[in-house]
Amino acid sequence: MLNNTLIVIAAGLSSRMNGMPKHLCKINDKFNIVNTIEKTTNYFDNIYVVLNNKLSDEFKNITEKCLENFNNVKIIYINSGLGDADAILKTIKYLEDNNLYDVNSEYIYCWGDAYFKSSTPFKEMLPYNANYFETPLFVGVSVDEDPYAWFDVVDNKIVFSYFKRTHGNNLFGVHDQCIFKTNNKIFKCLLLTYAKYLGFDGENYTNSDNNEMGLLNFITWLANTYDTLCDDYYAHTIYVTKNNVISFNTKEELENLNLMLKNESCSN
Repeated sequence: MLNNTLIVIAAGLSSRMNGMPKHLCKINDKFNIVNTIEKTTNYFDNIYVVLNNKLSDEFKNITEKCLENFNNVKIIYINSGLGDADAILKTIKYLEDNNLYDVNSEYIYCWGDAYFKSSTPFKEMLPYNANYFETPLFVGVSVDEDPYAWFDVVDNKIVFSYFKRTHGNNLFGVHDQCIFKTNNKIFKCLLLTYAKYLGFDGENYTNSDNNEMGLLNFITWLANTYDTLCDDYYAHTIYVTKNNVISFNTKEELENLNLMLKNESCSN
C-alpha cells in the first residue's frame, strides 16, 4: 500500500451545537469520529485528527480514549477558530514543525463534522493524481438537491463557489462532499498567498468580512487570480458516489440524521 495520509479537520468551535463537538456527537450509537476512522483506517497509513486547543479537557480525554486503539491515528491540537482553510494551514505548519509534512505527497482532508455512511468517497478519491493534473486540489463532489453550497464547474474546473446564506436557494447543485485531495507541492504556497491577500497579520484576517479564511472562498479566489505564483490554477472536481456523506449543523439536524439512519436500518 502507498504511504497514504488522511487529515481529519475537527477543529471548529461548534457554536451552533452549543459547544458540543460534532466529532463527538453520537450517530448510530457511535461517536462520529470513531465512525470516520473505522471507515478509513484500512486505506491510510497515517491519519491525523486535528482538534482545537480550546476544546475542554473532558472532550479532549473522550476523543483520546475512543481513538487509542487505532495504531495509525495521531491527535494533534491547533489554535483554530478562523475558518476551515485557516485550520488546514495551521495543521500544515504543525506537521512541518514536527517533520511530518511530506511536500512530495498528496494528502486527503475531510471535515470531522461530516458523517460518512461508507468508505466509498475515500476509495474513489485515492487513485487521482493531483500532480499529473497540475491542480492544487481535487474536491469530491456530487449533484445534490438543495445544497448549502455549490459550484460553477467548467470542464471539471471550479470557477465559483456559491452559498445558500448569501446567494439564496438552489434546487440542485454540484456540492462538495467534505473531502479534498491536495497537491502538497503547491497547495501550502497558495494558501499562504491567499492568507496574505486576506490581510492576515498573525492574528486576524483584516481584509475578510468575517475574519475567516474559508476553503470554498479560496477555491473561488484560485479561479480568478493571476500572479507569478499561482498562474491561474483551478481546483478540479471528482464526482463521487452520492448519498454517502451527510452534514449536520444543529441538534435538530443531528436528530433527523439519527432518525433517518434508524429508519434505513429497519427497512433493511
